[in-house]
Amino acid sequence: MKKRRTRSSLEKELDRVFSIWIRTRTAIDGYNECISCGKTYHWTEMDCGHYISRVHRSTRWDELNCYPQCKRCNIFLKGNYPNYSLALVKRYGSDILEELSIKRNKTVKISTPEMESLIDHYRSLIHPIK
Repeated sequence: MKKRRTRSSLEKELDRVFSIWIRTRTAIDGYNECISCGKTYHWTEMDCGHYISRVHRSTRWDELNCYPQCKRCNIFLKGNYPNYSLALVKRYGSDILEELSIKRNKTVKISTPEMESLIDHYRSLIHPIK
C-alpha cells in the first residue's frame, strides 16, 4: 500500500516542480532573462520570482504572477517590484496588476488530490534542459 504524503511534503514538491517550470519555460539554451532587470542567467542560477508574495496561496502557483528572477532582484532588492510591475504591464496590459491584487485576496484551499494533479501537470511540462 502506497504511503500517503503529507500536505507539507506535497506543497514543497509543488513549489519545487513549479519553480523549475517557471525558470525553464522561456529559457533558450538554458538561459533566461530576469523579469525585473533583464539580465541573462542560466536558469539554475535564478529564482522563481513572485510579484504577489508566496504567502498568498491564491497566487502562489499562478503562472501570471511568477517569472524567472535573478537573485539580486529577488533577494537583495526584495523583489524589485517597480521593475517587475512595469514588465507585467508591458506583457499583459495595465489591468494585470489589479487582477493579481484582487486574486491575492481570495481564499483558496487546494485539496490533496489537486496538489498531486498540479505536481504531475508541471512535471510533465518540464523538458530536459542543459
